[in-house]
Amino acid sequence: MTEWKRKLAETGVPPESVGWAAFERTHSRQSEGSDEREWINSRAHTVAENYTKLSQERDSQRETDPSSSVCDNDSLFIEAAGGFDKKGRVFGYGAAASRLKPTKRSSSGIEDVSADEMKKMKALTAQMTQEQERMLEEQEKMRQMMIQEREMMEERMAKEREMMEEWMRRMQEEMMKQMQIQLKSLMNKGSGSAPGDDDHAGDDDDDHNAPV
Repeated sequence: MTEWKRKLAETGVPPESVGWAAFERTHSRQSEGSDEREWINSRAHTVAENYTKLSQERDSQRETDPSSSVCDNDSLFIEAAGGFDKKGRVFGYGAAASRLKPTKRSSSGIEDVSADEMKKMKALTAQMTQEQERMLEEQEKMRQMMIQEREMMEERMAKEREMMEEWMRRMQEEMMKQMQIQLKSLMNKGSGSAPGDDDHAGDDDDDHNAPV
């Protein structure tokens, strides 16, 4: 009989028992002069405190979110005891800790959940990538529209500037024509008055030269 089975037999716990129930019976003893039980050493006491804390946290999580998945008692005990060592043992169990290891079925379930989560993550990543690409396309369209609007505005301003320059050129030409016409008119007036003055001067000379 192994040490583990011997301890279980001494405490009256069935040999197939594992987890916290078995640990509690094999690592505690009746206190002298009291009906209460005490832990056999400080390490067992620490494991018990850890297990109690984890159990309270689990119960609180159940109350907050009943649909959430929570750890069973064996998983809590393994965590409270510090987990498996390199040889696959758990404190207080020795080689019998193999009974606490997850079965292939549960391991497969974990893998299935992980695979499902991975699919969801990939789908979410793909969706985010598509959304990001769509936003980049929208930004590029906006940029192209702004460039086109700026080019159209520059072209319109250039045409308006050309029209203004053409209008000013025509105005200058018209002003030059008007000035030339006025100048020519003045010159014609000046040349027309000179012959009349000469005729009067000739008449005066004739009057003076006429015989008395």
